[in-house]
Amino acid sequence: MAPFDPWSVAQDYVRKINHASRGGLPAQPLARLRRSCELLGENPSAAAIVHGDLAHSNLLEGTRLWLLDWEYAQRSDPLMDVACVLAYYPARAHTWLNWRRPAG
Repeated sequence: MAPFDPWSVAQDYVRKINHASRGGLPAQPLARLRRSCELLGENPSAAAIVHGDLAHSNLLEGTRLWLLDWEYAQRSDPLMDVACVLAYYPARAHTWLNWRRPAG
């Protein structure tokens, strides 16, 4: 499984936006995005297989919990799935943050 390549993903979105709008995106946001992607690549954390689209619609409960729709699965930082959940459900971020705090 190939590692997550955010710059490649961003370039694909840029192509789609440019095609739809018949114009170009400003250079400054793209430069900032490229630098952010480079910084992500320098992250020394160990990669893991992540789902990449962890939302309630991709869960099926039966005799156990199943993760569905692995279309965006990739090797990435294990916190990527946590980031997905927080992005999809920002009102629940306080629950995650409180759960992660050490007692006392």
